[in-house]
Formats: sequence, structure tokens, C-alpha cells
Amino acid sequence: MREKILDILEKNGRIDLKEMAIMLGYSEAEVANEIADMEKEHIICGYNAVINWDKTSEEKVTALIEVKVTPQRGLGFDSIAEHLYKYDEVTSVYLMSGGFDFTVIIDCLLYTSPSPRDTR
Repeated sequence: MREKILDILEKNGRIDLKEMAIMLGYSEAEVANEIADMEKEHIICGYNAVINWDKTSEEKVTALIEVKVTPQRGLGFDSIAEHLYKYDEVTSVYLMSGGFDFTVIIDCLLYTSPSPRDTR
């Protein structure tokens, strides 16, 4: 039952408990108890909203940046990755093989410089 609950919640974190119970063929109390247990066990760590940023006044951009670094003696890449991850805009840091050492993914507000017409 847990996997089915998780599948449903992953698709719709705001589903009505009664509706989920009907879909699963269990009572509301059984489903609610199972969800509460999974929250206590940190299997369910939170509920997120999916936002269409195109319909807001905020203009956001996601960027993937490949980074080449020199690892520090005795520390390897860990301290560099920790340093990169301290920036608020950084959402992921991946250690890579090949021409670059890290792939860094950032989400931030889109900045556009004012046009000359805007400064008159």
C-alpha cells in the first residue's frame, strides 16, 4: 500500500484523503495512518507545489554550468563542492568525469539590462 500512496502523492500532493482511500480500496483512517507513519519515518519529507513561472511577474532562468577546478590536497573535490553549494542560487552540484569536474545547476531571476530607451 505504501508504494501506491507514494505514487499518488508524487503526482498530486493535494489529493483528498477520501478520494485516495477509494482509489486504493482502504479506509480513510488506514490511509491517513500510513501517511502519518511515513511522515514520521521521513519517507515523506514534505509537499511541493509545481509553479508555472511563466504566468508570474518573476522571470526565472535555470542554467547548467560546467566547472573545471584543481582539487585541494587531502580534501579532493568535497570542499569545493561544499563551497559551491553554499550559494542560494545553486540547486545541484554533480561530480563529473571527462573534460569538466563539476556540473552546477542554478536557478535565479533573469536579469535584463535596461535598454537605452528606458534611461531617458
